[in-house]
Amino acid sequence: MGSAHFWAALYHPVLSKSICIDCTKAHSLKLEFIEPGWTSGAVRRARQAQLGDIFIALSGGEGVEHLAQEYASVGKPVIPLDLDIGSSRGDGSGGAARLAREALAHPERFVRLTDPDAAGDLLARLTTHQGTVDVMDIAQAIVTLIHALESPTAFYVRLLNNLVPEFNAVERFFRNVLDPVVKNFGYKAVEMGREASTYAWMNEAIFDSLHYSSIVVVDLTALRNNCFMELGYALGHGNRFLLTAQKGTHLPFDSFALDSYYWEDSLDDGQRVTQLEEYWRRTIDRPPLVKPRSLL
Repeated sequence: MGSAHFWAALYHPVLSKSICIDCTKAHSLKLEFIEPGWTSGAVRRARQAQLGDIFIALSGGEGVEHLAQEYASVGKPVIPLDLDIGSSRGDGSGGAARLAREALAHPERFVRLTDPDAAGDLLARLTTHQGTVDVMDIAQAIVTLIHALESPTAFYVRLLNNLVPEFNAVERFFRNVLDPVVKNFGYKAVEMGREASTYAWMNEAIFDSLHYSSIVVVDLTALRNNCFMELGYALGHGNRFLLTAQKGTHLPFDSFALDSYYWEDSLDDGQRVTQLEEYWRRTIDRPPLVKPRSLL
């Protein structure tokens, strides 16, 4: 989703109706509307990169190249195909076909796999030889590559000081409720102090993980200053985020206005999982906090 040619198919006067009806009935297509006046392709592509998890690029030109960069800049996989059928405006420097050649030479820039040594073989299977390879073989190769990708990450921002009275309740919420929900939605949890670090400085590890995580979960129980700083970074960067706190936490004005999930330590974990899942579905694709300005 996201290449110029995929969107062109949706705009086809016959195809668009059947595709939209079939996909929406199957709950496999979500329609996102940009506000009137926001006609810039760059604005649309920025929103696509925020909402999408994987970019599969087919041909195209400057727009496809820009969208690929938008995905890569936030650490999301870019899967370009080598089939070159041109671009609508004749612009760019080769579109997805050029990116496909670069992916073969530098796979680590495009995808992160559970087995990095398999990258060359998996990407080579995507080669269409200008459309001569059977389309089902290419489709299967794409599916195989997607299954080999590392799970997108959900970065945890939370109370970590075990001397604070609320620590045990927060720990129960994260281990018994948040961990299983994050896993069920297909994400890998990243939490400082729970896994080996490759950084010499913890602050660098925190903000690098914040920047490149697909989702940021911020729990503001005990109102820790560092949690507010990291929430501010996530909001400014445009991360998808969940905001939680123990019931009874009195959030300051700016954060209080954001839709949050207030959990109760006394409730059954199963009930809390259900509540959190409902909150996730309701808020995960909320629009950016600040909208681009338009002269139109």
